[in-house]
Amino acid sequence: MVTYIQTAALNASAPRAKAADEFELEENRAKLILGAVGEGIYGVDADGLTTFWNPAAELLTGWKACEVIGMSPHELIHHSHSDGSAYPYEACSLLRTMSDGLAHVDNEVFWRKDGTAFAVECTATPIFLHGLYAGAVVVFKDITERKRREKTDLAASQARTDFLSNVSHEIRTPMNGVLGMIQLLLNTKLTPEQKHYAEIAHSSGRTLLALLDDILDLSKIEAGKTVLERLNFDLAATLNDVVGMWRVQACTKGLAFHLRVAPETSVSFCGDPVRLRQILNNLASNAIKFTERGTVSLSTDTVTDEDGGCMLRFSVTDTGIGLRPDQAERLFLPFVQADSSTTRKYGGSGLGLIICKRLVDLMGGKIGIVSQEGLGSTFWFTIPLDCTAPSQVLAPGTASEASAPDEVGGPSCRTAGSQVVAPREAKRNTVPEDGCRILVAEDNKTNQVVIMAQLRKLGYQADAVNNGAEAVEAMRRGHYDIVLMDCEMPTMDGYEATRQIRSLGTQHVPIIALTAHAMSCHRELCLSAGMDYFLSKPLDLQRLARVLEQHRPGSPLAATIPEPTPVSIQSTAKLAIFDAQAMLNRLMGDRKLAEAVIGGFVGDCPQQLAILKARVAEQDGPGVRLQAHALKGSAASVSAIRLSTIALAIETEAASQRLAGCSQLLSSAAEALDQFTQELATTGWLKNLDYVTQD
Repeated sequence: MVTYIQTAALNASAPRAKAADEFELEENRAKLILGAVGEGIYGVDADGLTTFWNPAAELLTGWKACEVIGMSPHELIHHSHSDGSAYPYEACSLLRTMSDGLAHVDNEVFWRKDGTAFAVECTATPIFLHGLYAGAVVVFKDITERKRREKTDLAASQARTDFLSNVSHEIRTPMNGVLGMIQLLLNTKLTPEQKHYAEIAHSSGRTLLALLDDILDLSKIEAGKTVLERLNFDLAATLNDVVGMWRVQACTKGLAFHLRVAPETSVSFCGDPVRLRQILNNLASNAIKFTERGTVSLSTDTVTDEDGGCMLRFSVTDTGIGLRPDQAERLFLPFVQADSSTTRKYGGSGLGLIICKRLVDLMGGKIGIVSQEGLGSTFWFTIPLDCTAPSQVLAPGTASEASAPDEVGGPSCRTAGSQVVAPREAKRNTVPEDGCRILVAEDNKTNQVVIMAQLRKLGYQADAVNNGAEAVEAMRRGHYDIVLMDCEMPTMDGYEATRQIRSLGTQHVPIIALTAHAMSCHRELCLSAGMDYFLSKPLDLQRLARVLEQHRPGSPLAATIPEPTPVSIQSTAKLAIFDAQAMLNRLMGDRKLAEAVIGGFVGDCPQQLAILKARVAEQDGPGVRLQAHALKGSAASVSAIRLSTIALAIETEAASQRLAGCSQLLSSAAEALDQFTQELATTGWLKNLDYVTQD
């Protein structure tokens, strides 16, 4: 058809090498074809003047062929933008093909003869004769209806997102009362049977909320609302976060947990570490869930893609139930599990894997599975990540043990990395010695009762107000050390109340947002309003305790308080070495699990200190800060108060680029670890941990 178009469009100037009757036959054939198509087609010569205008173009624009031949189509149908402003001839995207000789496809606005506009999709293709530019052919079609559907779909997508956000809020508000009261009930004197029933109710409620979060996450991804961040991050820290989170759970099931990172893998990358961690957490959770005995392993390798680019390949392998090929094919579909018996036995919604696939797709990678029924599965994915420090690689003993992977099995529960992620929160049974006062701004009476009861259970003094305006007035009249601020309240919401409190000019008081909204945009609203932290309803008692502990005045864990006071080595000598009761409270009195977590920390901490020492020697400020932050968190999780505080001091020094003082603090950290280990031994905490060895 291109030959026909070229001939028809240039009938006034093309050389007539053929016989007249042959040319006339070919021209008529071209006109028949061009007249039969439903898309508008017109041709222009080298001067941009119309040489051909098919019937569909007449129908779409209202301009007859006899009216436009020899005229500039730009002046007739493409003279203005959609807002009516002039569209200069030299800026015309369709005529750009005259200058660059390339085809162009654009979404434009054409104007009818009656002065009305309509949206078009058009393609401009250049024509060459004897190697010289001779004109162009433009094909266009009306896409007004498509644009209308896209606008409707966008509005529907936004409505769905808003609806799900509101549903989340409405569900979480009553669930706050349900789960909060159950947690309080569990802390009363119950018979074993009553406690069992209450625990089942609490677990079921948490499962319901997890399902709600998955639905919201998937909805946001599919609505195109998920934006990937590009941040510099430490791969070792990310892997260790994942390992720390799932090793304890694997340990309780008697499973070994391996971590292997290829020695040539770099340390620093640019990408979205939060979403990467989400994918790995989903895969690790599934592997542990579907494995009754044996091992779960996480592996990382550097691979080359089809175009020769560098990618990271992550694999999570288990020795679980495995899958048949027909089951594996359907796994990455929403709400799909292997079969109905899987759902009955193991539970779950089937959303985790589809969320993983959507995120991997967003990152420009691929995801897949290799599985054999009864023998286990390997879920793998590859993603492109920009290496920000090519010379640095994960040396054996950081997050990688390629030849002999770190292993956890049964009673042996060691961690390989920066943090043991277990319930870290201390339950406070007495009023804090510092007399920390808390202001609660919450309009829902049920929520108010629950929060006040939780605070009493944790030993805090608290006052309650019913809206943001009352919160501002309370802050004017009295002194509070922490504010728990609901976001959605009548009279004045939490956002405006926070802004007004910040404008009072008083000393900075931590304001912690309380909201039943679960989407990240609400977190950003809270932080932009001046709040310091974000808690989703329903409030988990242990998480609430940890956040209050972090933000109360004088807390050694208050890493989020602006401008933390530097910690001197002399002051740390007055701190407790080990708070055994707090450790037990964090794990709800489970001594066996507490011993396992502590044993893993004691076995891993020398390695963490060695990495930290190397970062200090390299004068790597960001690396020192990240590693100190990891050590601070893992030490706090096992109630090694003195060591955690020293790690905080190192983190603070590194954040301020004062690396000179870190060497002396490192010596104090090593001494604090020795003191911690000795106290564990003398108090009987190490008697069942003879498997712990020093690296």
